[in-house]
Amino acid sequence: MFSIFLSSLLSLNLAIEAEAPPQSLTLSQAFDFAVTRSERILSAREEIHVSKGLAKQSLQRLLPNLVGGSVIGETIQWTGNLQIPLIDVSAGLSAVRAFQSVKVAEASYERQQETMLLAVAEAYLQAFMHQKRLELSARQHEISQKHYAAAQRKADLQEISKLDLKRAELLVTKTQLDYANHQASVRTSRGALADLLGCNMQVELSPVRGWELPSSMKTDDLLEEARIHRSDWKSVGISVQAAWLNSQSSLWQFMPTLQFQTGFLAPLKQDMQWQWSLNVSLPLFDGYARYGLAQTARAKWRQEKQKKQLLERGMALQIAGAKVELERAKEVLSLQKNLVEINEAALNSAQNRYQLGQATSLDLLDEQTRLFQAQKDEQEAQTKLLQSQLILRYVLGDPRKGLLNDG
Repeated sequence: MFSIFLSSLLSLNLAIEAEAPPQSLTLSQAFDFAVTRSERILSAREEIHVSKGLAKQSLQRLLPNLVGGSVIGETIQWTGNLQIPLIDVSAGLSAVRAFQSVKVAEASYERQQETMLLAVAEAYLQAFMHQKRLELSARQHEISQKHYAAAQRKADLQEISKLDLKRAELLVTKTQLDYANHQASVRTSRGALADLLGCNMQVELSPVRGWELPSSMKTDDLLEEARIHRSDWKSVGISVQAAWLNSQSSLWQFMPTLQFQTGFLAPLKQDMQWQWSLNVSLPLFDGYARYGLAQTARAKWRQEKQKKQLLERGMALQIAGAKVELERAKEVLSLQKNLVEINEAALNSAQNRYQLGQATSLDLLDEQTRLFQAQKDEQEAQTKLLQSQLILRYVLGDPRKGLLNDG
């Protein structure tokens, strides 16, 4: 009765899914969805526009400034002034630093995008694993049903005991429950993927062949590739340069600045008068404000250099860890494939012995159960290998780089 109930429930679920067939989605398409639709990425992109606006503001002290207006009092007069900066090294360095901050923001956005794509790829692989395990559990349930039907016929002919029949029934019930659990896992994992992509559609995932790995797996070579491709490494390099310029800019605050100013004064009913002047600003004493600013700038420069050293050390550790996980995943997958072959051979041997009367149906069921578990472990090992390849590509740069054709 319990098996009949599960069969009815399974048929109902399949009928519900048939009403709304999922759309096919490859991993490359999932990346495109994440970049163009994810609110997290779109929000991070706005930081670039903020830094560009601040960079344009930094040009104020370097570009000419034209001011005009009128004064109404005892007399009415109009004025216009053109201010042209001539020497202001501090303002120039500050502007360069501000535009370098735009590059820092762009590199930071790229790294956030890479992290987002890593999460999408992991969610995709997880959902794909559940999808493959669902297909495997469906085949296993079909096989267990055939075993159970054969056991029922033999039990009617009194060729096997009630215990053998009960074991066959337990196996078909177990595989049916396993199928129902994987069906729920598929829906949950697809929902998590859809949330990352910023859409609510039902998706059918395509196989992922994997990531192309570098020709050289030496740590030094991988570290050099990470320096070339990783956006956070580029970002910290720009930050060090910006901090150095900031420290230099703070020192120039102790130097004089020169500005040329020209304009006119046009009182009502009087001749217009042109005026010009050269303004020299010589900093004397401001209560240690400039000194404190210079000290802070030098400290930030040293801090950014330390961050760069820490990042390089962290990159080396990440690469070493990713290499270890990749090698372990390869070994585990190789062992799991061997176990599947061994269990398939054991099942074939048990079937031959059963035909000769040297094995019981219980022996067949035990070997079949072991083969089912070995097949599940092999699929999980395949997913772990894909995940370890993904992590290594992320450590070296964009997860999309080196992605083999999928689907």
